[in-house]
Order: sequence, then structure tokens, then C-alpha cells
Amino acid sequence: MSTSDAGHVVKELGESGGLVAADGETIVFELTVEEVEERATCPGRTGDVVRAENGAFVVLTVTAALDASYAEIPGQGEDPFMPLLAESFHLADSSGAELPSHSDAAWLCFEEELARSFLDPGMETSGLIVLDGPAGAERVVFDPDGTGGWVWDLRAD
Repeated sequence: MSTSDAGHVVKELGESGGLVAADGETIVFELTVEEVEERATCPGRTGDVVRAENGAFVVLTVTAALDASYAEIPGQGEDPFMPLLAESFHLADSSGAELPSHSDAAWLCFEEELARSFLDPGMETSGLIVLDGPAGAERVVFDPDGTGGWVWDLRAD
């Protein structure tokens, strides 16, 4: 398992990242960035065409699942969930430096096609996550609590 300079586990597009329970076997959360598309505009929730504010929309197609056993892990509180908001992701350059990744425009993109924003135990989702950053961003990172996560190279050859 390789890690980036920022400490994130490196994944390739189509490869999933998973959190494993204390038993070392049960995958309690799994996230895969299946595909990525860069575009200047997107269809807006109101029917209008929306333009990227930071350079380009980076549209991720993701799948994610949160196992029902996640609710039983100590320290998860009374209402355990996994955030899958666009704000749980950020774009990065090749050195791992964080790039602008969010905008009001990105929030206005798409509607039905979006992945769920939060997963409760036992839930799965697939759909789009929309970021807004510089054209040509090289990596996307999922690190919802800032303690480490996964990084996918968007420019894989």
C-alpha cells in the first residue's frame, strides 16, 4: 500500500478504498471513484446551464457503501453516518497541495444524478460528486475529517 506525501492511501480510478473494522476483515465503509470528467459547464438544478467558477467542474462518478456493522463500532454516537458531501473531497496538484475545489456553481450542478450526501449504516449509493477547481487538477482526495483518507490520480495514463 503506497501513500502520498500528504499521507493519503493512493488508489487508481476504479479501485476502492475501504475502512476495516477492528476484526481486520469486515469492510465497514468502501468508496470507489469509478470515472472522472472535466467540463466547463453542467446542467443546473433549475434547468439553466451553470458555468464553473474556479476553472472547470471535475465530475466524479462514485460508488460507496456503509456496512450495517458500522453502527456497532464504539465511538460512533447515537446517529452514526459517513459523510459523502462534495466538501468531503478536494482537488490537489501533483505535490498534494490542496486546490480550490468548491463553489456555489458546483452545488447547483445536476440533481437526480448526484450521490447521496450522507450514508447511514446499511446504505449504498452511486452517482456524481461535483467539484469546481482549476482545469487540469491532477488528484482528488477523500478525507472528510482531515485525519487521512484516499487519493486518486485523475491523470492516469
